Amino acid sequence: MRGRLRRLMNRSPDPEPNVLRLLSPLPLALRADAARLICGAFGHRIAPRAAPRLRLALIRRGLRRDRVIAAVDKAGRLVGLTGLRGPGGGVLQLRGRRFDALRALAAPRTADLVLDCLVVAPGSRGQGIAALLVGAALARARRQGYPALRAEVERGNRAALAMFRRAGFRAQAGLPGRPKVLRRTCGTAVQSRRASIGRSWVRASASISAALALAKNVSGASPTAAAKRAAKCGSSAATAAQPSRRRYIR
Repeated sequence: MRGRLRRLMNRSPDPEPNVLRLLSPLPLALRADAARLICGAFGHRIAPRAAPRLRLALIRRGLRRDRVIAAVDKAGRLVGLTGLRGPGGGVLQLRGRRFDALRALAAPRTADLVLDCLVVAPGSRGQGIAALLVGAALARARRQGYPALRAEVERGNRAALAMFRRAGFRAQAGLPGRPKVLRRTCGTAVQSRRASIGRSWVRASASISAALALAKNVSGASPTAAAKRAAKCGSSAATAAQPSRRRYIR
């Protein structure tokens, strides 16, 4: 018994047991695994009448690796992925008029970046991988200048709806009986700059009010010339904190 305890105590712990890497574009070696994940989750919607082997072949052939963000564990196994749809199309490109009806993942026209699909391997669920992929997609949307990130979730998928709400997504108006439309704004650099200007204006206004109150307390009457000069200085600071509005209006 003592020898067993000694061996357990001397055994080095597994370093970084839950390390995940996010890869984009999808490595060519993981293309088949990605096609199997998408086919298992959405194949019945993409090609409902096709045989399973044909369905998988269609998805593998039309998969656009540059529009995939993949989550890979430390052993190199694909544990989850998300596909992105922009003006140039989505994660699947099924060519020819024969396959037009297969484009079930296409979202309605929008200026947002759209999550075309979000899939986590069955054995890796409940570990926060989906939230990690959504965060990576939001970072890409912000980096590429999209106004928001958009997702369409089946109304009965309560776990996914709860995850998106925790991530800051808000429900949008949609058609009855259709998937629920969720959206989160990205907060572009221009919007952040506008918010910073607003905070500077508030601080300058507070300085003006403090200077007037101090001058009034000292003199015991209406603001003196010194108070007026202080107010004038504060007003100049406020003007300096607010650049030309024309520069930030799109």
